[in-house]
Amino acid sequence: MNHCGADDLFCYAGLSAIGAPDGTLLTSADSKAEALLIADIRPHDFAASAIAAPYLRDVHL
Repeated sequence: MNHCGADDLFCYAGLSAIGAPDGTLLTSADSKAEALLIADIRPHDFAASAIAAPYLRDVHL
């Protein structure tokens, strides 16, 4: 959920995003409106990135 605006305690910046394991931006929101972000997460993309980026080997699905 992209939170933006302010309430009594906090100011929210918005600009939420979902990125793929390779850094590709899957979806994003702006700073002006609340939004529900939805993206398809494909396990085989994560597996390919884990081979290419050794630090991802510590993450288990």
